[in-house]
Amino acid sequence: MLVALPAILIRIDAVRAELTAMVKTMREAGAAGVAMLLAFDIVGAVITLPTWALSGIAGYVFGFWAGLAIALPFIAIAASVTFLLGRRFARHWFALGEPRADESRPRRMLRAVQGAVEEHGFKVTLLLRLTFVLPQNFLGYFLGTTRLRLRDFFGGTLFGLVPATLAHVYVGSIVEDISKLLSDSDASLGGPAKIGIVAGGIVLAAGGLYGVARFARRALERTIATAPAAPTPQD
Repeated sequence: MLVALPAILIRIDAVRAELTAMVKTMREAGAAGVAMLLAFDIVGAVITLPTWALSGIAGYVFGFWAGLAIALPFIAIAASVTFLLGRRFARHWFALGEPRADESRPRRMLRAVQGAVEEHGFKVTLLLRLTFVLPQNFLGYFLGTTRLRLRDFFGGTLFGLVPATLAHVYVGSIVEDISKLLSDSDASLGGPAKIGIVAGGIVLAAGGLYGVARFARRALERTIATAPAAPTPQD
């Protein structure tokens, strides 16, 4: 429920109206809009807003190429803030205790990742970003509780989110009304032709992400299978 809550909130009319007004101000602010977007991305990451919303807004405000160049480092910076917050405050959120024979698959995955990040920090972060096996908007908080180094987290996040960010920025760059994008409505995408472009882009992006995710997931499973058990975190 907590994972889905931010995505549900931005579907509320009043919340979406405020967000739409802020994004339109950002679009008209020129260079100051870049600083506004960075602040928005950091706040959005801290409150676990979906990453598609952060990168989609960058595409809407700055267009595809500029939006992509801005979105990638900004999302990695924002995620690093959650990583540092997780390291300082969130250890008890992800305390797994002793392993049990009847553990669920998600708990087994969390435990395996905890053991793998110390030896393969950059690689595991990269693959986690590519596979989406764990919620992306909580990943920074979780990895902050492990022995993963910040530089490995930042690099893995920056490069691992390239395929998803490409797709999200593209969709954001071709819609005409950000409020309709946030509400999943086709009403203001610019008529049948524009709707077709958006739909085609989404299908291609989803297919590409699926292929990348399948490949990366196999690599992730091989990596964590050979990693040592998770050590006890140090304060």
